[in-house]
Amino acid sequence: MAPLVKLYGTPLSPYFCRVWFAALAKGVDLDLVIGPPDVQSDPNRGRSPLGKIPFIEDGDLLLYESEVIVEYLEDKFPAPSLLPGDAAARARSRLIARLVDLYLLAPVHALVPRIRATHRDADFVAAHVARVEAGLRHLNDAVAPAPWCLGASPTLADCALAPALWYLPNIMRHFSNADLRRGYAMLTPYWDFVQVAPVFAAAFAQMTAARETFHRTLVEKYGNNA
Repeated sequence: MAPLVKLYGTPLSPYFCRVWFAALAKGVDLDLVIGPPDVQSDPNRGRSPLGKIPFIEDGDLLLYESEVIVEYLEDKFPAPSLLPGDAAARARSRLIARLVDLYLLAPVHALVPRIRATHRDADFVAAHVARVEAGLRHLNDAVAPAPWCLGASPTLADCALAPALWYLPNIMRHFSNADLRRGYAMLTPYWDFVQVAPVFAAAFAQMTAARETFHRTLVEKYGNNA
């Protein structure tokens, strides 16, 4: 029996979870090598070119960048496919994943250094919260849940979007009292569906348990600023 592909990282990372969800959707077992919540302190980080987390090892292959990794899994394990059958739908699937990266997660991550800043730049925060909200509107326009992002079965778009929506309040709770995932004609019903979809339900539970454990460590360190 061939050794399992190893996936290194943390379930608190939407990029780690993108790869994990792709494997789950394909029915592919991975060897999850779980590191600390702070990827900067992951002892395996030095083994990855450019210090990128997550990364996979498959025999002699070490591969990083989550978008590339999920395409590799698609090529290595072609059935069931996570790309729709026609070219236009495939492009839409890849577009949704790209929107997640550039217009949702990018402004979210730009806010991370401001979480416990002594003096927040209110204009910077407001601008990036607005960018996050704009990204959600773009995604709402892009998805067509039936019930998955683009039809009756999960695609690479779901593997990017579902973990990102779960991850969103981890950061945005520091900048908004609202659940930013609510109030959308397409995106909100999609989130309500995907967070309990059987193929991902156990992973979401593990992600949530990891978040709760990490939050307890933050409370010990920062108290009410956790």
